[in-house]
Amino acid sequence: HWGFDLLLWLVLVKTWFLFSRREAIFTTLVSGILWQVAIAQYFVTMLRQPENIEAQMEALQAVPIPVQIFDIVLNATTVHVVANAMIMLLCLTILSERKSRQREAALAQEVELLAADLERTRIARDIHDSLGHTLMSLDVQLELAQRLYERGSDQVKPVLDTSKLLASQSIQEVRRSVATMRHN
Repeated sequence: HWGFDLLLWLVLVKTWFLFSRREAIFTTLVSGILWQVAIAQYFVTMLRQPENIEAQMEALQAVPIPVQIFDIVLNATTVHVVANAMIMLLCLTILSERKSRQREAALAQEVELLAADLERTRIARDIHDSLGHTLMSLDVQLELAQRLYERGSDQVKPVLDTSKLLASQSIQEVRRSVATMRHN
C-alpha cells in the first residue's frame, strides 16, 4: 500500500511541472479522493472476507467495522493531505526558483547590453571631445597656412609644423580609441 502511495506522489510531483497550477490542484484533489475511496474499498473487502472471520469477530466486539473503516480512511487521508501539501509546497518552491533564475539570467543579459551601450557612448564622446577638437584646430591651422601661402608670407613654415603636430595627435587619438574598443 505504501508503494502505491509513493507512486501516486511521484505522479503528482510530475503534474506540478507539466500542468498549470489550476490543473495540478484539480489533479491532486481528484487523485486524493479516488485514492481514499480505493483504500476504503480495500479495507471493506478485506474485513468481509471469510478467512478474516476471527478478525471480524474481535473487531465487532471491540469497535464496529464502519468506525474502523472510518478511522483507517481518516488516518490515510491525513497522511495523504499532509504529503500532498508538502509536495505542493516543494514543487511551488522549485518552480519559483526556476522562474527567479530565468529572470536573473534575463536581467544579467540586459545589464551586459546596457554596459556595452554605455561603453560605446563613452568612446564616442571621447572621440568627439578629443579628436573633434584636434581636427577642428588642424582645420583652422591649415586654413591659416593656405592664406599665408597666398600672400607669400614667410610664416607658413611654423603654421605647417603646428598642423603636422595636430595631425599626429589626431592619429594617436584614433589609435588610443581603437585600442580601448578592442580591449573592452
